[in-house]
Amino acid sequence: MKTTSANTKKRSSSVKTSSVKCPKSEDSQHFSVTLHHGGEFYRVFEEEIIYRGGTDTTVNGIHVSNWNMDNIEKLLSRLGYKADCVRVWTKVLEIQDGFFLIRKDDDAVDDFALYFSAMNVKGDLYVEHSTGNMDPADREPKCVNDDDHPPDNGIDGLDEEKGGAQ
Repeated sequence: MKTTSANTKKRSSSVKTSSVKCPKSEDSQHFSVTLHHGGEFYRVFEEEIIYRGGTDTTVNGIHVSNWNMDNIEKLLSRLGYKADCVRVWTKVLEIQDGFFLIRKDDDAVDDFALYFSAMNVKGDLYVEHSTGNMDPADREPKCVNDDDHPPDNGIDGLDEEKGGAQ
């Protein structure tokens, strides 16, 4: 795997990045995705959540027709994750302010792949590891600090990371 450093400047120095190349044809229905995994969601303020730590794996040249939940689960499996022990979230500020859950093919294709291929920008997926309650109806990821800190107080030392993985 080829190591990339595009996101490491914005993220913690302990974040590892890697890149996986996929074949690309000449049409415009291709996109790239960075899968952020091995980290955790943190609530910085009541309405602001960030993903911190872990590893970034980038896959380039994915064709929209090959992007569905089955292929997302295969990618997660190649990275060592079991599909029933994780949830996958994305954040597209032009569509919605917060994270939203990718839970079915329509989410993966319509809300993710078609958007990023049309905009010709890289998408980001964030892996939430088993939190015990993996309710598909959840409207936001489970933050590791939700039980420890009042959400409107934030967390000291995270201000410089707020722009990192959004």
